[in-house]
Amino acid sequence: MASISIVASVGVSVPRRATRVTRTWRTRFDVDGCRRASSPAKARGGRLALRAAGGGVDEDEKLKSFLRRKGVPIPPSQPGSIAERAAKGTPSAEASSRGDDDIAELRFFDLDTVRERWEVPWGGWRVFFGLSGWTASFVLTAGVVAPVLLALNGVDPRTFDPSQKTEYLLAIQAAETGITFGVLWLLLRGYRDDMDAAGDWFVIDPRRDAFGVEKGWLRWALYGYVAVFVSIAVVATLFNVGEFAMDAFNARNSRAGTPTEAVEATHRRIGEPARDAGEFAVNGPKTGGGGGATGDATDADAAVRDRVLAQNAARRSADGPGTIDAVLPLIGGGDDQGTRLLSLLAVTSVFAPALEEVVFRGFLMASLTRWLPTPGAVLFSSVVFAGAHLSARDFPQLVCLGMVLGFSYARTRNLLTPMTIHAMWNSGVLVVISVLMATGRDIPGL
Repeated sequence: MASISIVASVGVSVPRRATRVTRTWRTRFDVDGCRRASSPAKARGGRLALRAAGGGVDEDEKLKSFLRRKGVPIPPSQPGSIAERAAKGTPSAEASSRGDDDIAELRFFDLDTVRERWEVPWGGWRVFFGLSGWTASFVLTAGVVAPVLLALNGVDPRTFDPSQKTEYLLAIQAAETGITFGVLWLLLRGYRDDMDAAGDWFVIDPRRDAFGVEKGWLRWALYGYVAVFVSIAVVATLFNVGEFAMDAFNARNSRAGTPTEAVEATHRRIGEPARDAGEFAVNGPKTGGGGGATGDATDADAAVRDRVLAQNAARRSADGPGTIDAVLPLIGGGDDQGTRLLSLLAVTSVFAPALEEVVFRGFLMASLTRWLPTPGAVLFSSVVFAGAHLSARDFPQLVCLGMVLGFSYARTRNLLTPMTIHAMWNSGVLVVISVLMATGRDIPGL
């Protein structure tokens, strides 16, 4: 059992003198037995050997937890401490023997890797004003300021061709990003010392451990990109199955309910009275003895099916446009399609990921950990993220995307991870659609 040395300084007030006498005891404890060392020299030697081996970090944390349960005031480990540097710089022998790519070492589904909360120095009103500032920059820039400035110069953005629209969209997105960052800076500049002391606020550092197992930002960005495909595919499949079941249910109800006009017309044509709903549901359409009756019944069934399909199409249309629908008219063919595609990639894969990840993950999600556990903050911020896109049709998929982005950020504490996932997802969708449209493929509903 490895042993840890604890240095405790205790101040004792002396009534007769205006000074404080500080005594220092050096003791050594076993994690389980709390056994005292035989000498301070052995305790120091054991501590140095343990730290040099790099394997006492977990035992150190266990000992701190034990002492806290006994009532000893032990402060939490600070970023950059000896224990943390040992953990980062000196892997254990067991981990080295397994290798970095061991699935057990990655701990994909271990929530303990994402439970750590941020130290949030501000309150709820600051969070509210931050989101309000982002909303104001979004609405005022695109809906008021830019159109008014163009109108004062005699320009109507509704008359822009696709190339001009992509340039206008790029300028609006860049302005919104800059304004939002400025609003957040004004709101949080008074807490700069607190954020610097915590060390994990708004970190965007490509030099920080890109491929490490625990917090490698690029490694977990690649894992997250795959996870986005899997999660969205699962959600889309579930919704498709649900819609299929709803279509079948509607068709059955239409068939079992009051006979439709088409069914009644069929009965009139073959000279039979229209039966009630129960008889129609149990026995189905009467075909008589001739083929004409069978054909009329088939036409009636087709009419019912067409009506149900029309109802389902209307229901899906009522969900509104998707997030990609706004840029579809800008991707079409033309001599400058490449230039337009580059402008759209700058919007969707540079400015949008930077803005949204800073707002929804770096600010909102991290701030929510003051009141919620980190997984709860991930879920809550993902719902807000999906709602901010104003697309009921894509809402479930956007929640899945937001959760992958949130958990990846909670794992690495580096905003480059969700930014990279977000950029790869947006650019991948845009490039696929551009290729399909360039080849003349129809992409309904995409």
